[in-house]
Amino acid sequence: MSASAVMKNRDDGSRMNAVLRHLGCGGDLRDFPATANERVALIRTAGARGLVTWHKTHPRYELASIGWNELMPRRRFGISAREAAWLGDFVRGR
Repeated sequence: MSASAVMKNRDDGSRMNAVLRHLGCGGDLRDFPATANERVALIRTAGARGLVTWHKTHPRYELASIGWNELMPRRRFGISAREAAWLGDFVRGR
């Protein structure tokens, strides 16, 4: 089953939101509660949308600026993109 087929079989909006929240809290993709195929589909989709990036120095996926914006829209929380980026760095311990 292809990655796109897995994404079509699930409610990809809520699953994508869940994986973004998991990564945003510093969680590792391997610890996300899903099958291996689901994790591959989610991370490929998130990567294609520019929501996550792979960091070679920290061998893990992390939210990109766009991912933080997707997770915490400015209108809902009243914070700017710069504040969201700072929050992301703070959560990741940089």
